[in-house]
Amino acid sequence: MVHHAAPELYGHIVATDALGDGYVIPALDTFENIRECMGVAAVLLPTRNDFIATPGKTPGSKSCVSPSVRFESQNSIPRSCNEDMNTSSNSSRATDLDRLSKAPATYIPDPMHEKLRDVELANDCISPIRQVPVGYPKLAVQMNLQPEMAIFRRFGALNAQNLLYLQAELILLEERLREIQVSDHTSAHREKLKYALNWYQLQNSPDHGDSSQLDLVLKIRCLLKEYSQ
Repeated sequence: MVHHAAPELYGHIVATDALGDGYVIPALDTFENIRECMGVAAVLLPTRNDFIATPGKTPGSKSCVSPSVRFESQNSIPRSCNEDMNTSSNSSRATDLDRLSKAPATYIPDPMHEKLRDVELANDCISPIRQVPVGYPKLAVQMNLQPEMAIFRRFGALNAQNLLYLQAELILLEERLREIQVSDHTSAHREKLKYALNWYQLQNSPDHGDSSQLDLVLKIRCLLKEYSQ
């Protein structure tokens, strides 16, 4: 990750959270880890002078770029460099280095930086998460883009308590329903005697002047639906 306006390296992103924020490992820590693993004295970023262009060659060709070594060994420079330099005399080596240092330098952009910039521009144009305010709206959009990140609290204790209340209420309503059913079944009213055998008669009980049993049945039905979900 680099600064958007200045050529300043911060580090590399290792993870992101639900709000789109990134977690970055500092570049200094990464370089220190590489230095310890390779057993060298220092690990540095390549500079502009590390990319030397040979006159008459086009940038991008193999013979155009000659990067210099960007780590310093504790025992001097790497063995491969020693073998190459031992084949020439000290005077010819000095002449070659002087010629290369005077050659026009061509800066080769880092493809990774170009890719990061393109991704950033694309995200600004098409990512819906950048068009909503920070908070619940942004979190909801992120969950929609990455459903595996959607985590919700179950409220287990509150759900259990609500089920206990519904259970207690249904028990009372059941007892009340049984009392009304017995009362209607032993009533002298001719139509009420049919409530236990005929749903149509019970459904039309308001026409008979008493809908207490039907009202209680419908109330129990609603509570049972909520209790059984």
